[in-house]
Amino acid sequence: MKYRSAGSGPIKTSCSFFLPKPNRSLTLFLLIQFLVLTGGAGIQAMADTTALTMVSAVSRKVHGSAGTFDLPLNLGPANNATVEPRSGGPSTLLFTFSDNITTVDGTLGSTNFTVTNATFSDAAIASNTLTLNLTAVTDSSLVLVTLNGITDLADNPLTGTNNVAIRAIGGDVNQSGTVNAVDLQAIKNQLLQPVTSANFLCDINCSGIINAVDLQQVKNNLLHQLKSLPVVMTLALDRSGSMMGNGGATAVPAAVDAFISFFDDSTDQVAQVSFTTVGTVDVPMQQPFKSAVTNAAHSLVFAGATYADDALQLAVAQNQSASIPASQSVAKAVVFFTDGYPNIFQYTWQTNKTYNLGGFDPPAPAYAVFNPTNGVMLTDTKGYNYWPQGGETVPAFFNAGMTTFLSVDGTTKAVSPTNVSVEAQLRAVVTADAVRSKTNFIYCVCIPYGNGDPAQTAFLQIIANDPALLVNTNLPAPYITSQHTNLASYFNPSQPAGEAVIAPTAADVKQMLQLIVARILSQ
Repeated sequence: MKYRSAGSGPIKTSCSFFLPKPNRSLTLFLLIQFLVLTGGAGIQAMADTTALTMVSAVSRKVHGSAGTFDLPLNLGPANNATVEPRSGGPSTLLFTFSDNITTVDGTLGSTNFTVTNATFSDAAIASNTLTLNLTAVTDSSLVLVTLNGITDLADNPLTGTNNVAIRAIGGDVNQSGTVNAVDLQAIKNQLLQPVTSANFLCDINCSGIINAVDLQQVKNNLLHQLKSLPVVMTLALDRSGSMMGNGGATAVPAAVDAFISFFDDSTDQVAQVSFTTVGTVDVPMQQPFKSAVTNAAHSLVFAGATYADDALQLAVAQNQSASIPASQSVAKAVVFFTDGYPNIFQYTWQTNKTYNLGGFDPPAPAYAVFNPTNGVMLTDTKGYNYWPQGGETVPAFFNAGMTTFLSVDGTTKAVSPTNVSVEAQLRAVVTADAVRSKTNFIYCVCIPYGNGDPAQTAFLQIIANDPALLVNTNLPAPYITSQHTNLASYFNPSQPAGEAVIAPTAADVKQMLQLIVARILSQ
């Protein structure tokens, strides 16, 4: 930490001292003794709590003998990302901070960066600057970089903006988001001119000369584009009890913080719903939204089962409620975060009795019955709270007409553990189809419970309408497709194609959500 001393003796001015992390207490003691012996009568030790902030960021490239040229990058929401048109995209990033920096553990490595659409190579710190080198940057993509565990020398963490977004579009000299004839003309106007701070973006291949090679590279990339539309999005967050056992309950709030930071309070609209045995609207569709969503994510209480169907219904209702001018195009998305299969569905019998049934993952050994309003598990007169039990196949409070239900597949089925479990999945699939029919993309993020079930991936790919269904023939079919193992038949080319990603551990959740950010902002 940093301390300052002030006294009325020979030392008349305030001084700053850096105390290294090891043996700080001893160092501070010796420093104070020194000041006392040299006449410092009144000594104060005050911690330096000045906030550390990111001041600027640039994409740096060497243009042959012409020298090094930096492209300043916009800080803030990713839909305002700077276009890097030079070959290789943002391969070297230079961050400048308000104070000298280090890391929480004193070492700098790949764990200090969450990178999307590029690969970490190496990084270095020099005083108040951090240089990050990337490889394998994907052209026509949104490159996202989040800094983790950066502090100043007084241990104050980085506050405010901790990420940067760059649109890698080779050849987009005028940074419009599309490579077109305007970019060709811009290079023609600079052919054979010296590379300067005014025209360095025209030197696409960074050779130090603007020539026909640069012109050809633009021609090769004609019509490549990456434009960011305003976003209308609902987060659907699983808060079932199983999230307590896999680290999800701890990971979700911080991951939502990082995820939301990439969106714009002034142009985007966001809502949050969450689900357990029942679903709730935590944050109605609104703008601005960041504070409300952050607070709601940190207030989630995890308990109960998994009623995914309700969450998807609530999510599409929120997206449909957004205020969108008739002339405006938007990117609409539902981000569905869960730790496994849906296991609850709601049914109303002709007797006007409505209950939520389920609570057990497949292959389900039993099912429970819940109050559809508050999610409380119901108990019958014999004290049973799940079935079958004690010879009962249905609760004692069910009448004769409540032993079967009409499935969404059009068939009548007995109320049984297996049928209830599969119905919960079927209804989520049907609702997801309805969500996508309203031009909403669905992105699924899963942190598996326990050892996970590979079939969960296939199920979530169906929910998202993930093109991976066409190629992932090695995945076991989920329970709902036990009679239809051809997963490719579930992909609907006429609907928005989303994506399902698996976070192997809680520590991977932020990386997976950042990947989804890039997908949403590239729609």
